[in-house]
Amino acid sequence: MNTVHFCGYDCDVRKIQYPNQQLALELVASDTKNNSQQGIIPGEPVCVATVCLPDFKFKPHQSAISEITLSWLVFWMYLKKQKLLNAQVSNYPRGMYLFLL
Repeated sequence: MNTVHFCGYDCDVRKIQYPNQQLALELVASDTKNNSQQGIIPGEPVCVATVCLPDFKFKPHQSAISEITLSWLVFWMYLKKQKLLNAQVSNYPRGMYLFLL
């Protein structure tokens, strides 16, 4: 499993699916010394990086993220740089970015 440091947490990145089968990225707390020292419980949900768009028909391995969440764009760039995800970013109408995961 891929581990990243995000907002003070050491996190495992999990690929999950929304009820509409759209891919989602969930960050959960890793079992690390850093997290343990902060009282962070392994497996604790930290956040979901993606945005569910139930009316949009995504292709396999695609998802979206809101452009409002600039910190997520930085996070995506980090994942790509670290080669933890093969993410391709493109603009998408309605204030979203479309990602190929």
